[in-house]
Amino acid sequence: MIVLPRPALRSNSCVLLFLCSSFASLIAIISGLTTRLSAGWAIDLSETIGWLCKIRILVLFVLRTMFVWLLVFAAIDRWLSASIHNHRRNLSTLKNARRSIIIVTLFSLVLNGPLLYCYEANLIGTPAKCFGYSTECRLYTDLSFTIGIIVIPSLLMTLFGFLTINNIHQLKKRVNTRNSSITNPNMSINLHVQQQKKRTNRSLFKMLCVQVLFLILCSAPYVIYRLYITFASTTSSKSELQKAIEGLLFNLCTNLTYLSTAMPFYIYTLFGGTMFRNELLHVAKSTYRKCRCL
Repeated sequence: MIVLPRPALRSNSCVLLFLCSSFASLIAIISGLTTRLSAGWAIDLSETIGWLCKIRILVLFVLRTMFVWLLVFAAIDRWLSASIHNHRRNLSTLKNARRSIIIVTLFSLVLNGPLLYCYEANLIGTPAKCFGYSTECRLYTDLSFTIGIIVIPSLLMTLFGFLTINNIHQLKKRVNTRNSSITNPNMSINLHVQQQKKRTNRSLFKMLCVQVLFLILCSAPYVIYRLYITFASTTSSKSELQKAIEGLLFNLCTNLTYLSTAMPFYIYTLFGGTMFRNELLHVAKSTYRKCRCL
């Protein structure tokens, strides 16, 4: 969030989507993990206060939805920017990126709005005290999370990922053809600038692919466990050992979902190419100089 607004990056529409996605993931981590940690010390107020339980769940799921769907629009933006057709490339703009953010925000609120009704505090016999109070509510939560946040976004990101790869191959062929026919020095300079932009686009696409992979791997166990809990028999018919195992699995799978939202910085640093690392180094040097002047 400190590096992405840099002047060298902020004019890119995909970077704006990455920035908003990172902001959503940060708040999701704060709203989710702080209560997970406080629950371990039995001081989580959302487990006993109904309205606080509802608000926390709504904020958490809305931000998770925004985090994922902003990546979907980032994948679409990469496909547009890598297209060989001018009218498609012209759609990859900051204005359209801002429109995408508004659409994602409204969609996230509509999708997760019913959670205000479904979640209650002080529940007994559930993996957490702040949980869906009925089978219907739990089923809606599971299906909305599975289909609306995991399955459909993953399919769309995979689809546009392959389409982007196809566009990149087509662009490479065109660049090779132009290189063999260049005689004007000005044309050579323009081609060099275009190639730099394409390297930036490839770095952004690589970052996106790795982030999608982490999202699927970290979310799949949680989806499977939630569906199992919804359709399994009631807790009263289970032994204490089985309850303990299910409680452990719930904590592991839930905490694993936060891993995908906490990984963007490492993904950008390792897979963002020299573009992101140079900007990160510049920010570090600038901060160091300011600290020395104090």
